[in-house]
Amino acid sequence: MVSLDAAVTARLKRGSKHFEILVEPEGALAYKRGEEVNLEDILAVEIIFEDANRGDRVAESDVIKSFETTDLLAIAALILKN
Repeated sequence: MVSLDAAVTARLKRGSKHFEILVEPEGALAYKRGEEVNLEDILAVEIIFEDANRGDRVAESDVIKSFETTDLLAIAALILKN
């Protein structure tokens, strides 16, 4: 896990919904470049947010509608790639 002080927000908008995760910036950039990175090591928290600054978690039903899964690592991968 990454310290919250060092984390940055990665965002993805699907439809009208926003999805955000907090990640370590260097690891996120490496992942986006296609380097092999363990996503668990770059996540600051294992939560998907609607608004990370306010600490608002996204509803599970919205996650399922948008991603057809609740697998955090699969969703984090999609957010980072896009």
